Amino acid sequence: GHWIWAPLVRNVPRNLPVADIIPEPPVQPVASDPVADTGSSAEPVATPSASPQTPTGGSPLPSGLPFAYGIQAHVIDVGTRNRRQILDAVQDLGFTWLKTQIRWEDFERTPGYYQFTSSRTELDALVADAGRRNIKLLLSVTATPRWARKLNDDKFVAGFPKDPAALAGFIGELARRYCGKVAAIEVWNEQNYYVETGDRDMHGSDYLAVLIPASQAIRQHCPGMYIVSGGLTPAANITGKSVDDFVYLEQMLEGGLAEHVDAVGAHPHGFNVPPHATWEEACAAIQVTGNGFFNGPCDNPHHSWSFRSTMEGYRELLVRNGAGHLPIVPTEFGWPSFQNSADNIHEAYLYANDNSEAEQAEWTVQAFRMMETWGWTGPAFLWNLNFRVVAPTTERALWGIVSTQWEPLPVYYALRQLTR
Repeated sequence: GHWIWAPLVRNVPRNLPVADIIPEPPVQPVASDPVADTGSSAEPVATPSASPQTPTGGSPLPSGLPFAYGIQAHVIDVGTRNRRQILDAVQDLGFTWLKTQIRWEDFERTPGYYQFTSSRTELDALVADAGRRNIKLLLSVTATPRWARKLNDDKFVAGFPKDPAALAGFIGELARRYCGKVAAIEVWNEQNYYVETGDRDMHGSDYLAVLIPASQAIRQHCPGMYIVSGGLTPAANITGKSVDDFVYLEQMLEGGLAEHVDAVGAHPHGFNVPPHATWEEACAAIQVTGNGFFNGPCDNPHHSWSFRSTMEGYRELLVRNGAGHLPIVPTEFGWPSFQNSADNIHEAYLYANDNSEAEQAEWTVQAFRMMETWGWTGPAFLWNLNFRVVAPTTERALWGIVSTQWEPLPVYYALRQLTR
Protein backbone atom coordinates (compact mmCIF):
# COMPACT_ATOMS: atom_id res chain seq x y z
CA GLY A 1 0.00 0.00 0.00
CA HIS A 2 0.90 3.65 -0.28
CA TRP A 3 1.33 4.05 3.45
CA ILE A 4 4.82 2.49 3.39
CA TRP A 5 5.97 5.25 1.04
CA ALA A 6 4.03 8.11 2.59
CA PRO A 7 6.70 9.26 5.08
CA LEU A 8 9.20 9.40 2.24
CA VAL A 9 6.93 11.48 0.07
CA ARG A 10 6.16 13.95 2.84
CA ASN A 11 9.82 14.51 3.59
CA VAL A 12 10.89 15.34 0.05
CA PRO A 13 11.72 18.95 -0.79
CA ARG A 14 9.68 20.16 -3.75
CA ASN A 15 12.50 22.27 -5.16
CA LEU A 16 15.33 19.78 -5.39
CA PRO A 17 18.31 21.19 -7.26
CA VAL A 18 19.41 19.38 -10.39
CA ALA A 19 22.56 17.46 -9.55
CA ASP A 20 25.86 18.51 -11.07
CA ILE A 21 27.51 15.10 -11.34
CA ILE A 22 25.31 12.95 -13.56
CA PRO A 23 26.44 9.70 -15.19
CA GLU A 24 25.83 9.23 -18.88
CA PRO A 25 22.65 7.36 -19.83
CA PRO A 26 22.71 4.10 -21.70
CA VAL A 27 23.45 4.85 -25.32
CA GLN A 28 21.30 3.73 -28.17
CA PRO A 29 23.34 0.92 -29.69
CA VAL A 30 25.04 1.88 -32.88
CA ALA A 31 23.46 -1.20 -34.36
CA SER A 32 20.56 1.15 -35.02
CA ASP A 33 22.64 3.18 -37.46
CA PRO A 34 21.78 2.24 -41.02
CA VAL A 35 24.44 0.27 -42.81
CA ALA A 36 25.89 2.82 -45.15
CA ASP A 37 26.87 2.22 -48.77
CA THR A 38 27.33 5.90 -49.55
CA GLY A 39 30.92 6.36 -48.49
CA SER A 40 30.21 6.44 -44.77
CA SER A 41 32.80 5.08 -42.37
CA ALA A 42 30.17 2.83 -40.82
CA GLU A 43 30.93 -0.84 -41.20
CA PRO A 44 28.26 -3.41 -42.00
CA VAL A 45 26.74 -4.96 -38.92
CA ALA A 46 27.93 -8.51 -38.55
CA THR A 47 25.16 -11.01 -38.00
CA PRO A 48 25.95 -12.77 -34.73
CA SER A 49 25.49 -16.46 -34.27
CA ALA A 50 22.04 -17.42 -33.11
CA SER A 51 21.43 -17.06 -29.41
CA PRO A 52 20.52 -20.30 -27.67
CA GLN A 53 16.83 -20.72 -27.07
CA THR A 54 17.44 -21.84 -23.49
CA PRO A 55 19.86 -20.15 -21.14
CA THR A 56 23.39 -21.54 -21.19
CA GLY A 57 24.38 -23.24 -17.96
CA GLY A 58 22.04 -23.20 -15.02
CA SER A 59 23.87 -24.44 -11.94
CA PRO A 60 24.85 -21.80 -9.38
CA LEU A 61 28.41 -20.54 -9.70
CA PRO A 62 30.98 -21.02 -6.93
CA SER A 63 31.18 -17.29 -6.38
CA GLY A 64 30.89 -14.83 -3.56
CA LEU A 65 28.72 -12.72 -5.85
CA PRO A 66 25.40 -14.54 -6.06
CA PHE A 67 22.33 -13.04 -7.67
CA ALA A 68 20.80 -10.19 -5.71
CA TYR A 69 18.54 -7.21 -6.36
CA GLY A 70 20.34 -3.93 -6.93
CA ILE A 71 19.70 -0.50 -8.38
CA GLN A 72 21.73 2.50 -9.50
CA ALA A 73 20.98 5.90 -8.03
CA HIS A 74 22.46 9.36 -8.16
CA VAL A 75 23.51 9.56 -4.53
CA ILE A 76 26.62 11.76 -4.72
CA ASP A 77 26.25 15.51 -4.20
CA VAL A 78 22.63 15.30 -3.00
CA GLY A 79 22.89 16.20 0.71
CA THR A 80 22.11 14.22 3.83
CA ARG A 81 18.31 14.38 3.61
CA ASN A 82 18.12 13.21 0.01
CA ARG A 83 20.81 10.57 0.47
CA ARG A 84 18.82 9.02 3.30
CA GLN A 85 15.68 9.16 1.20
CA ILE A 86 17.47 7.19 -1.51
CA LEU A 87 18.61 4.59 1.00
CA ASP A 88 15.07 4.44 2.43
CA ALA A 89 13.81 3.62 -1.06
CA VAL A 90 16.40 0.89 -1.61
CA GLN A 91 15.28 -0.74 1.63
CA ASP A 92 11.60 -0.25 0.86
CA LEU A 93 12.13 -2.03 -2.46
CA GLY A 94 13.68 -4.95 -0.62
CA PHE A 95 16.93 -4.51 -2.55
CA THR A 96 20.31 -5.24 -0.99
CA TRP A 97 22.75 -3.57 -3.42
CA LEU A 98 23.20 0.03 -4.53
CA LYS A 99 25.43 1.22 -7.36
CA THR A 100 26.71 4.74 -7.72
CA GLN A 101 29.11 6.18 -10.24
CA ILE A 102 32.37 7.61 -8.95
CA ARG A 103 33.72 10.15 -11.39
CA TRP A 104 37.44 10.12 -10.68
CA GLU A 105 37.75 13.68 -12.00
CA ASP A 106 35.60 14.91 -9.10
CA PHE A 107 37.45 13.02 -6.37
CA GLU A 108 41.08 13.67 -7.33
CA ARG A 109 41.18 17.06 -8.98
CA THR A 110 44.82 17.45 -7.98
CA PRO A 111 47.18 14.45 -8.03
CA GLY A 112 47.23 12.72 -4.66
CA TYR A 113 44.60 14.94 -3.02
CA TYR A 114 41.41 12.95 -2.51
CA GLN A 115 38.03 14.50 -1.81
CA PHE A 116 35.95 11.88 -0.06
CA THR A 117 34.39 14.12 2.58
CA SER A 118 33.57 17.36 0.76
CA SER A 119 29.98 18.51 0.32
CA ARG A 120 30.33 17.82 -3.39
CA THR A 121 31.33 14.19 -3.01
CA GLU A 122 30.07 12.98 0.39
CA LEU A 123 31.42 9.49 -0.21
CA ASP A 124 32.40 8.89 3.41
CA ALA A 125 28.86 9.74 4.49
CA LEU A 126 27.30 7.46 1.87
CA VAL A 127 29.49 4.53 2.86
CA ALA A 128 28.65 5.03 6.54
CA ASP A 129 24.91 5.41 5.96
CA ALA A 130 24.73 2.38 3.65
CA GLY A 131 26.73 0.30 6.11
CA ARG A 132 24.32 1.05 8.93
CA ARG A 133 21.51 -0.31 6.76
CA ASN A 134 23.43 -3.36 5.49
CA ILE A 135 23.17 -2.10 1.91
CA LYS A 136 26.08 -3.35 -0.19
CA LEU A 137 27.75 -0.78 -2.42
CA LEU A 138 29.14 -1.11 -5.94
CA LEU A 139 31.30 1.88 -6.85
CA SER A 140 31.66 2.33 -10.61
CA VAL A 141 34.80 4.33 -11.38
CA THR A 142 35.12 6.34 -14.58
CA ALA A 143 36.10 9.77 -16.01
CA THR A 144 39.80 10.61 -15.88
CA PRO A 145 40.69 14.02 -14.41
CA ARG A 146 42.20 16.46 -16.87
CA TRP A 147 45.65 16.28 -15.28
CA ALA A 148 45.82 12.54 -15.99
CA ARG A 149 44.50 12.65 -19.57
CA LYS A 150 46.50 12.08 -22.72
CA LEU A 151 47.86 15.36 -24.03
CA ASN A 152 45.97 15.65 -27.31
CA ASP A 153 42.89 13.50 -26.73
CA ASP A 154 39.29 14.67 -27.03
CA LYS A 155 38.50 16.51 -23.80
CA PHE A 156 34.80 16.62 -24.70
CA VAL A 157 34.47 12.93 -23.81
CA ALA A 158 35.59 10.79 -20.90
CA GLY A 159 38.98 9.25 -21.60
CA PHE A 160 41.36 6.60 -20.40
CA PRO A 161 44.33 7.92 -18.38
CA LYS A 162 47.68 8.55 -20.03
CA ASP A 163 49.33 6.43 -17.32
CA PRO A 164 47.25 3.52 -15.94
CA ALA A 165 49.21 3.82 -12.68
CA ALA A 166 47.33 7.05 -11.95
CA LEU A 167 43.98 5.24 -12.01
CA ALA A 168 45.46 2.39 -10.00
CA GLY A 169 46.54 4.91 -7.37
CA PHE A 170 43.03 6.32 -7.05
CA ILE A 171 41.30 2.95 -7.04
CA GLY A 172 43.86 1.61 -4.59
CA GLU A 173 43.00 4.47 -2.25
CA LEU A 174 39.30 3.64 -2.58
CA ALA A 175 40.06 0.02 -1.70
CA ARG A 176 42.24 1.00 1.26
CA ARG A 177 39.85 3.57 2.67
CA TYR A 178 36.69 1.52 2.28
CA CYS A 179 37.97 -2.02 2.80
CA GLY A 180 35.25 -3.99 4.56
CA LYS A 181 32.75 -1.20 3.88
CA VAL A 182 32.39 -1.20 0.08
CA ALA A 183 31.60 -4.60 -1.42
CA ALA A 184 32.72 -4.12 -5.02
CA ILE A 185 34.36 -1.80 -7.53
CA GLU A 186 33.51 -1.68 -11.23
CA VAL A 187 36.59 -0.58 -13.14
CA TRP A 188 35.42 1.82 -15.86
CA ASN A 189 32.26 2.00 -17.90
CA GLU A 190 31.38 1.08 -21.51
CA GLN A 191 34.99 0.95 -22.67
CA ASN A 192 33.93 -0.29 -26.10
CA TYR A 193 32.40 3.13 -26.80
CA TYR A 194 34.37 6.18 -27.92
CA VAL A 195 32.80 8.68 -25.54
CA GLU A 196 34.01 6.64 -22.56
CA THR A 197 37.61 6.12 -23.67
CA GLY A 198 38.53 8.93 -26.05
CA ASP A 199 40.13 6.35 -28.35
CA ARG A 200 38.96 5.97 -31.94
CA ASP A 201 40.82 2.69 -32.39
CA MET A 202 39.42 0.56 -29.58
CA HIS A 203 40.51 -2.94 -28.58
CA GLY A 204 40.00 -5.08 -25.52
CA SER A 205 43.74 -5.00 -24.83
CA ASP A 206 43.49 -1.23 -24.24
CA TYR A 207 41.12 -1.89 -21.38
CA LEU A 208 43.31 -4.60 -19.89
CA ALA A 209 46.20 -2.14 -19.76
CA VAL A 210 44.01 0.03 -17.53
CA LEU A 211 42.31 -2.77 -15.60
CA ILE A 212 45.28 -4.89 -14.54
CA PRO A 213 47.13 -2.25 -12.46
CA ALA A 214 43.80 -1.23 -10.89
CA SER A 215 42.98 -4.85 -10.08
CA GLN A 216 46.40 -5.36 -8.53
CA ALA A 217 45.91 -2.26 -6.38
CA ILE A 218 42.56 -3.54 -5.10
CA ARG A 219 44.02 -6.97 -4.33
CA GLN A 220 46.90 -5.32 -2.46
CA HIS A 221 44.78 -3.02 -0.30
CA CYS A 222 41.62 -5.12 0.12
CA PRO A 223 41.75 -8.73 -1.11
CA GLY A 224 38.11 -9.31 -0.16
CA MET A 225 36.72 -6.50 -2.33
CA TYR A 226 35.09 -7.78 -5.51
CA ILE A 227 36.35 -6.53 -8.87
CA VAL A 228 33.87 -6.19 -11.75
CA SER A 229 34.98 -5.41 -15.29
CA GLY A 230 33.39 -2.33 -16.81
CA GLY A 231 30.00 -3.08 -18.33
CA LEU A 232 30.14 -2.89 -22.11
CA THR A 233 27.53 -0.97 -24.08
CA PRO A 234 25.47 -3.10 -26.48
CA ALA A 235 26.83 -2.05 -29.85
CA ALA A 236 27.95 -3.01 -33.33
CA ASN A 237 31.26 -2.33 -35.05
CA ILE A 238 31.25 1.29 -36.22
CA THR A 239 34.68 2.64 -37.11
CA GLY A 240 35.85 5.25 -34.64
CA LYS A 241 32.68 5.03 -32.57
CA SER A 242 32.24 1.59 -31.04
CA VAL A 243 33.28 -2.04 -31.07
CA ASP A 244 30.69 -4.81 -30.98
CA ASP A 245 30.44 -5.82 -27.34
CA PHE A 246 30.68 -9.54 -28.19
CA VAL A 247 33.91 -8.86 -30.09
CA TYR A 248 35.31 -6.63 -27.35
CA LEU A 249 34.45 -9.13 -24.61
CA GLU A 250 36.23 -11.90 -26.51
CA GLN A 251 39.28 -9.65 -26.93
CA MET A 252 39.33 -9.02 -23.19
CA LEU A 253 38.97 -12.72 -22.42
CA GLU A 254 41.73 -13.66 -24.85
CA GLY A 255 43.96 -11.13 -23.10
CA GLY A 256 43.46 -12.72 -19.69
CA LEU A 257 40.49 -10.82 -18.26
CA ALA A 258 39.40 -13.74 -16.09
CA GLU A 259 42.62 -13.63 -14.08
CA HIS A 260 41.98 -10.09 -12.88
CA VAL A 261 38.25 -9.85 -12.08
CA ASP A 262 35.67 -11.60 -9.95
CA ALA A 263 32.79 -10.87 -12.32
CA VAL A 264 32.12 -9.58 -15.82
CA GLY A 265 30.07 -6.40 -16.10
CA ALA A 266 27.30 -6.05 -18.67
CA HIS A 267 24.76 -3.43 -19.78
CA PRO A 268 22.02 -5.55 -21.36
CA HIS A 269 19.45 -2.87 -22.07
CA GLY A 270 16.07 -3.81 -23.45
CA PHE A 271 15.11 -0.78 -25.59
CA ASN A 272 11.53 -1.58 -26.72
CA VAL A 273 12.00 -5.36 -26.78
CA PRO A 274 10.52 -7.62 -24.06
CA PRO A 275 13.19 -9.44 -22.05
CA HIS A 276 12.19 -12.94 -23.13
CA ALA A 277 12.64 -12.17 -26.84
CA THR A 278 15.94 -13.11 -28.49
CA TRP A 279 17.37 -10.82 -31.13
CA GLU A 280 15.94 -13.11 -33.82
CA GLU A 281 12.50 -12.75 -32.24
CA ALA A 282 12.75 -9.05 -31.49
CA CYS A 283 11.20 -7.73 -34.70
CA ALA A 284 8.11 -9.90 -34.33
CA ALA A 285 7.89 -9.02 -30.65
CA ILE A 286 7.84 -5.25 -31.11
CA GLN A 287 5.18 -5.53 -33.81
CA VAL A 288 2.97 -6.85 -31.02
CA THR A 289 4.11 -4.63 -28.13
CA GLY A 290 4.57 -1.47 -30.20
CA ASN A 291 7.09 -0.05 -32.63
CA GLY A 292 5.36 3.15 -33.68
CA PHE A 293 8.36 5.27 -32.74
CA PHE A 294 11.29 2.89 -33.10
CA ASN A 295 11.84 -0.01 -35.47
CA GLY A 296 15.56 -0.73 -35.01
CA PRO A 297 15.19 -4.46 -34.27
CA CYS A 298 13.41 -4.88 -37.62
CA ASP A 299 15.47 -2.43 -39.67
CA ASN A 300 18.84 -3.62 -38.42
CA PRO A 301 18.63 -6.98 -36.59
CA HIS A 302 21.44 -7.39 -34.06
CA HIS A 303 21.97 -8.99 -30.66
CA SER A 304 22.31 -5.60 -28.99
CA TRP A 305 18.56 -4.95 -29.11
CA SER A 306 17.84 -7.99 -26.94
CA PHE A 307 18.37 -8.19 -23.18
CA ARG A 308 18.26 -11.97 -23.38
CA SER A 309 20.57 -12.40 -26.35
CA THR A 310 23.14 -10.06 -24.86
CA MET A 311 23.19 -11.91 -21.55
CA GLU A 312 23.18 -15.38 -23.09
CA GLY A 313 25.80 -14.32 -25.62
CA TYR A 314 28.11 -13.16 -22.84
CA ARG A 315 27.59 -16.42 -20.99
CA GLU A 316 28.41 -18.41 -24.12
CA LEU A 317 31.62 -16.41 -24.62
CA LEU A 318 32.69 -16.92 -21.01
CA VAL A 319 32.16 -20.68 -21.18
CA ARG A 320 33.93 -20.95 -24.53
CA ASN A 321 36.94 -19.05 -23.20
CA GLY A 322 37.31 -21.06 -20.00
CA ALA A 323 35.81 -18.35 -17.81
CA GLY A 324 32.47 -19.97 -17.06
CA HIS A 325 33.18 -19.70 -13.34
CA LEU A 326 32.75 -15.92 -13.50
CA PRO A 327 29.28 -14.49 -12.86
CA ILE A 328 27.89 -11.83 -15.16
CA VAL A 329 26.93 -8.69 -13.25
CA PRO A 330 24.48 -6.44 -15.13
CA THR A 331 25.71 -3.14 -13.72
CA GLU A 332 23.08 -1.33 -15.75
CA PHE A 333 19.90 -2.60 -17.41
CA GLY A 334 16.31 -1.55 -17.79
CA TRP A 335 13.48 -0.29 -19.96
CA PRO A 336 12.64 3.40 -20.32
CA SER A 337 9.15 4.84 -20.62
CA PHE A 338 8.18 8.25 -21.93
CA GLN A 339 4.70 7.98 -20.42
CA ASN A 340 4.13 10.90 -18.02
CA SER A 341 7.61 12.24 -18.75
CA ALA A 342 8.44 15.79 -17.63
CA ASP A 343 10.36 16.49 -20.82
CA ASN A 344 10.08 16.59 -24.58
CA ILE A 345 10.75 13.59 -26.79
CA HIS A 346 14.43 12.70 -27.11
CA GLU A 347 15.17 11.85 -30.73
CA ALA A 348 18.02 9.46 -29.86
CA TYR A 349 15.82 7.52 -27.45
CA LEU A 350 12.60 7.12 -29.39
CA TYR A 351 12.19 3.53 -28.22
CA ALA A 352 11.13 4.94 -24.84
CA ASN A 353 7.96 6.24 -26.50
CA ASP A 354 6.95 2.69 -27.42
CA ASN A 355 7.07 1.49 -23.81
CA SER A 356 4.17 2.08 -21.45
CA GLU A 357 4.71 2.28 -17.71
CA ALA A 358 2.90 -1.05 -17.43
CA GLU A 359 5.35 -2.64 -19.87
CA GLN A 360 8.28 -1.09 -18.03
CA ALA A 361 7.03 -2.72 -14.84
CA GLU A 362 6.23 -6.11 -16.37
CA TRP A 363 9.49 -6.41 -18.31
CA THR A 364 11.70 -5.31 -15.43
CA VAL A 365 10.18 -7.89 -13.12
CA GLN A 366 10.46 -10.56 -15.81
CA ALA A 367 14.14 -9.74 -16.38
CA PHE A 368 14.96 -9.99 -12.69
CA ARG A 369 13.20 -13.36 -12.53
CA MET A 370 15.09 -14.62 -15.57
CA MET A 371 18.44 -13.63 -14.08
CA GLU A 372 17.66 -15.24 -10.76
CA THR A 373 16.71 -18.47 -12.53
CA TRP A 374 19.74 -18.62 -14.83
CA GLY A 375 22.16 -19.27 -12.00
CA TRP A 376 25.15 -17.49 -13.57
CA THR A 377 24.13 -13.91 -12.85
CA GLY A 378 25.54 -11.91 -9.94
CA PRO A 379 23.89 -8.85 -8.40
CA ALA A 380 21.78 -7.10 -11.04
CA PHE A 381 21.52 -3.30 -11.02
CA LEU A 382 18.45 -1.65 -12.48
CA TRP A 383 19.02 1.70 -14.15
CA ASN A 384 17.75 3.83 -12.36
CA LEU A 385 16.08 4.97 -9.14
CA ASN A 386 15.98 8.75 -9.04
CA PHE A 387 17.03 10.47 -12.25
CA ARG A 388 13.50 11.79 -12.77
CA VAL A 389 14.16 13.72 -9.55
CA VAL A 390 17.74 14.94 -10.07
CA ALA A 391 17.72 15.29 -13.86
CA PRO A 392 14.06 15.53 -14.93
CA THR A 393 14.68 17.17 -18.31
CA THR A 394 17.29 14.67 -19.49
CA GLU A 395 16.82 11.36 -21.26
CA ARG A 396 18.19 9.65 -18.14
CA ALA A 397 14.90 10.38 -16.44
CA LEU A 398 13.07 8.00 -18.79
CA TRP A 399 14.51 5.03 -16.87
CA GLY A 400 13.65 6.38 -13.41
CA ILE A 401 11.24 4.45 -11.21
CA VAL A 402 9.95 7.37 -9.14
CA SER A 403 8.43 10.61 -10.43
CA THR A 404 9.94 14.08 -10.18
CA GLN A 405 8.22 14.35 -6.78
CA TRP A 406 9.37 10.92 -5.58
CA GLU A 407 6.00 9.31 -6.24
CA PRO A 408 6.48 5.60 -7.01
CA LEU A 409 5.76 4.59 -10.61
CA PRO A 410 4.17 1.23 -11.49
CA VAL A 411 7.60 -0.39 -11.90
CA TYR A 412 8.48 0.62 -8.34
CA TYR A 413 5.39 -1.06 -6.91
CA ALA A 414 5.95 -4.15 -9.06
CA LEU A 415 9.52 -4.50 -7.80
CA ARG A 416 8.51 -4.04 -4.20
CA GLN A 417 5.93 -6.79 -4.63
CA LEU A 418 8.53 -9.01 -6.32
CA THR A 419 10.89 -8.97 -3.36
CA ARG A 420 8.21 -9.52 -0.72
